[in-house]
Amino acid sequence: MKTALKRARARPLLGTLVTVWAQGPAGCVREGISNALDEVEGVHRRMSFFDPASEVSLLNQRAHREPVNVHRHTARVLEAGLRLSHLSRGVFDVTVGGPLGRAGFLPTRGQLSPAGGSFSQVRVGANGEVRFLKPLWIDLGGIAKGYAVDLALAALRRAGVHSGGVNAGGDMAFFSDRAQPVWVRHPTRVDRFIPLGPRKSGALATSAPSYHARAGKRGVPYFSKGRRVSARSGVTVSAPRALWADGLTKVALMAPNMMDRLGPLFGARAFFWDNG
Repeated sequence: MKTALKRARARPLLGTLVTVWAQGPAGCVREGISNALDEVEGVHRRMSFFDPASEVSLLNQRAHREPVNVHRHTARVLEAGLRLSHLSRGVFDVTVGGPLGRAGFLPTRGQLSPAGGSFSQVRVGANGEVRFLKPLWIDLGGIAKGYAVDLALAALRRAGVHSGGVNAGGDMAFFSDRAQPVWVRHPTRVDRFIPLGPRKSGALATSAPSYHARAGKRGVPYFSKGRRVSARSGVTVSAPRALWADGLTKVALMAPNMMDRLGPLFGARAFFWDNG
């Protein structure tokens, strides 16, 4: 009989601490956790706005002048972001990098960030060829973390573990061979929880305004259609995939009424929090 093992490992990635845990045959657990963290690191390397060598940075520098080929994962996340941008009518917009740079929330590296831009000016070809119709900056930070969690969870499944999960700073996904009780923690009150009932698998993402040290003032940078907007105190979105749970938290915070229409399209549900 193979020795059963339960183990967790963490690695600083995606601007947070990513934790992966798994239970099952010892060899499967070790392989699965290692491969899962490698998948997250790949997303970090390709899609970080903060890394000048990432594919996102390369696109922002060159894609308005010439087509740029990117890895299939980058293309998939960009396509998902464009889909959500379209369905939300620009409330979620992957071209928010320019406004965020001008507002001081993203590094400009001595460059003047583009004043405008819209998701409608981004093209993704069938072979991962990306071009912009005008100078603009994309930022996949609002959806790439969820995709990384999905990739990591898939790596655990391929390794043959019995149960496992990934938590990337509020974006998490899990699976088990038996239903487990699931609770959502309040995004600003650690002593408050809401039960979601027993589940064998699923994904959750939580987002809330919080103190932004660089800005020196209350409020995270929620931008829609190039302009900063106010947001609810906090939301958790439950969905089958962390990709959509992650992206939909921004829609839910900025335009909560849209969740009545968008939630069913992705099998998602939003849980709103107040400060009480």
